[in-house]
Amino acid sequence: MNASTTSSSIAALGSLLATVLALSACGGGGSSTPPTPPLNDYQINSSNLLDVFVVAAKNRDEAMSIERIWQIAAVQLLTGDVGTGKHTCPGGGTFDYQGNASESTLNFDKCTVGDSQYVSGTLGYKSYAGNSMDFDTKATALQVSGAGTLGNASYSGNISQRSTGSNSYTISGSYSSTVKGKTETISLNSSYEISGLSTTLKRSELSIASPRLAGALKLSGQSQAPAELSASSADGSTVISTTNANGVELSLFNSIGGKASLTRQVSAAELLEALQRLY
Repeated sequence: MNASTTSSSIAALGSLLATVLALSACGGGGSSTPPTPPLNDYQINSSNLLDVFVVAAKNRDEAMSIERIWQIAAVQLLTGDVGTGKHTCPGGGTFDYQGNASESTLNFDKCTVGDSQYVSGTLGYKSYAGNSMDFDTKATALQVSGAGTLGNASYSGNISQRSTGSNSYTISGSYSSTVKGKTETISLNSSYEISGLSTTLKRSELSIASPRLAGALKLSGQSQAPAELSASSADGSTVISTTNANGVELSLFNSIGGKASLTRQVSAAELLEALQRLY
């Protein structure tokens, strides 16, 4: 992994791992929707504890930004009267637009928008009359590089946003994320509340099937606070992380609601090594 890839890797885990790295520096697939990944019998233990945490953290942080990564193209490119055909992107490259006021498709060719480049692939959008908060997004072999991704990531799948009140909404869907030839399948369901200019995550459920692990994981929580992440397997074994001045403390629980059977302090250097090894 070169310096550029390392930088992208750290950015992709911005809400948790990058926090630890900053502390250390201071001296301290296809067009169809992927199926919901099953949770099989897989035990989290002392041997795989670090790998489980890194895979969970990477996918949690990616899921938190996936809507922004997919939606910013439409927000930035579909302004004003955009006609059918090929157009130049703000930072270089092109996109081809087909559609109307309610449904549209963008095909990319090295299209740079802000700090992301949509290298290739397609994004489809569908909006619903009467509620600007309700829309569907579909990615097909969408290759993206830049902020929020690990190097060049490829996505396929569907994500939907639906309003649940004047100041609340949900985001749900399933998608695949491919990095260096290995594809992870993610299913997500999150709810948010809006207060003024602030948006707060109220609940989040995430399922991950990854070839980097021997089994699937389930993440759940009521907060996007970077200091803590909880990931469980179907057998109830769970890893919970807490950041501190020396890196991250990982606590292993053999069952939900039980006592920690192991606590391990992990340095920023160990986290970066695991991230580079896995991704």
